[in-house]
Amino acid sequence: MKTQVFIPVLARLAAAGMLLWALGAHTRDFYVLLRWVVCGVSGYSAYRAGVEKKAGWFSVFAAIALMYNPVYPVHLTRAVWTPIFLISAAIMFISAFALGELGRRR
Repeated sequence: MKTQVFIPVLARLAAAGMLLWALGAHTRDFYVLLRWVVCGVSGYSAYRAGVEKKAGWFSVFAAIALMYNPVYPVHLTRAVWTPIFLISAAIMFISAFALGELGRRR
């Protein structure tokens, strides 16, 4: 597996792990870091999906990037964020397999 394929997969899996970790109680700094990481990984994933002409994945990743935007953050209650964290983590995890990057040979 080439590094250029493996790094985005690791980034999405790390973001998924952080999103699951976010279900616990943490300091504000953790949630700020979470926004930067998830927004960055989602933004890059949206870019790659756009390049590969996968419009559905592009839309999903762009929406996640906007939701976790650290510059103009979305402020919601913890009860609302909990399912968003779970859905976002599931998307990050599933996308590593659904986009075929783990089994792809280049």
